[in-house]
Amino acid sequence: RVAPVSYSQVAVDKIADWEGFREKPYMDAGSLRIGYGRKAKKGETTTSDKERGNLMTKVQDIGDWLDGVVTADLNANQKAALTSLVYNVGQGSFKKSKALKALNAGDMDEFRKQAFSKEQGWVKSKGKFIEGLHNRRKKEQALFFG
Repeated sequence: RVAPVSYSQVAVDKIADWEGFREKPYMDAGSLRIGYGRKAKKGETTTSDKERGNLMTKVQDIGDWLDGVVTADLNANQKAALTSLVYNVGQGSFKKSKALKALNAGDMDEFRKQAFSKEQGWVKSKGKFIEGLHNRRKKEQALFFG
């Protein structure tokens, strides 16, 4: 019998795929990023192995945090999808969101709309619709509701 894959491994694999890896700093939404999207210092370089380790730590931290704010029962894929979403949008943004309220109330239609929809989901940067964010939300939605 094969042991089930943990939410954290699923989340690391998906985030790594969806973020893409960069060994040198790049600008993203006004801040310097590196690796799989973590904050960077000017002139820093990194490796994918190092960044996968950093990503696993961050994923587990987000997962622990989600355990404290989400009251709904989640399967591994749902927790992985939420972890990816929070990794991308931030804990503060998610904690005060209508998406979290809907999820905890068991209103999955409203949760889907608030978290992932083109109209109301996290698909904008500085007020501007971003196709890449919309595509990522579609993948997270598919993982969550799959």
